[in-house]
Amino acid sequence: FQQSYNNGYRLLIDELKKSTKENVKAYQAKIDGLKMLDNPQMFKNFLAQGKSVSEVLGFSEEAIDKFYEAAHHLIAQKRWKEAKDAFFFLVTVAPQVSECWLGLGLAYGQCKETEGAIQSY
Repeated sequence: FQQSYNNGYRLLIDELKKSTKENVKAYQAKIDGLKMLDNPQMFKNFLAQGKSVSEVLGFSEEAIDKFYEAAHHLIAQKRWKEAKDAFFFLVTVAPQVSECWLGLGLAYGQCKETEGAIQSY
């Protein structure tokens, strides 16, 4: 889990650096949010308030949209394993975005990981 999550996040940041002239700092996780992940009880309490992982890490809807565009770019380039990690990150931080689940399912399928594709779809 941690490896796929970290790889996905790193890949998306790298893709954003290539594709945008904006400062990618706006798309980086907030330090306080990362610290909260180290405290399971605090993290659990935050989620119990109805907040999402993207809120914990300080990602705006705009950031999630930019991450999605970057992940979709990986699919367009048929970089399936990288797309799988990128979409894995996205479904972790924004599980409410159905397009992310579809992207993950497609990437799993192209990587010949049928069970992961079925679960994602």
